[in-house]
Amino acid sequence: MRAFILDRFIDRLRATVRGDVVAFGGPGYSAPVTGSDLTVESRPAVVVIPMDAADVATVVRAAVEEDVPIAAFSGGHGFHQGVQGAVINLCSLRSLDIDSEAKVARLGAGITWAEVAAAAEPIRLEPQSRSGADVIGCLLGGVGPIEWVFGYGSDSVVQFEVVTNRGDLVVSNAGTNPDLFRALRSGRFDLGIVVSVTVRLTQAVANKTLNGHGVRLRRRRPARRLQQVCAAVIRRAF
Repeated sequence: MRAFILDRFIDRLRATVRGDVVAFGGPGYSAPVTGSDLTVESRPAVVVIPMDAADVATVVRAAVEEDVPIAAFSGGHGFHQGVQGAVINLCSLRSLDIDSEAKVARLGAGITWAEVAAAAEPIRLEPQSRSGADVIGCLLGGVGPIEWVFGYGSDSVVQFEVVTNRGDLVVSNAGTNPDLFRALRSGRFDLGIVVSVTVRLTQAVANKTLNGHGVRLRRRRPARRLQQVCAAVIRRAF
């Protein structure tokens, strides 16, 4: 990619995006593109830390018009291959709203399951996991760590808020943009960037809890119960 195209693209982002725009080698550049998988090194020309979903849409539209490749990052393992062009770091999208009566949570793409669990526990609700992973990863076609108890993680999704490949911010659920909804739940992550998701929560069970990986354990005998759960999983696998 020619340098003048990237320079023009970065200047455009700095003029239109309300969040941070960090060019390659700039202060704070490395942290927003480093996941837990350190075997893959990415050196994008620019990293954008959006203030909101509108910023994400602005970046996508600019990338489409300037023909600059982009990728989104919300924490977790990171990228499976090196990324050039632009990276949108979604960890800044930190909304977390729980409707205790409807038993649903609306979560920004930068929220982790551990944060959801901490917010839901006082009202006796449980999310799909209690791990430190980002919520989006296991919901785009993912099974989730407690699928044998509560079903696939993607089945808990009520609604996505998505920036499409054209830069349009749309809502996708069973009634609105249903084809996109089904595709995202099936793992088609190349159709846009999910900026928020609404998921169903589960009523917590008395005297039971979930460990960091979502395995349901009795508080009195967690080690024994974990052995029983692992043995059951092994029997099902073989």
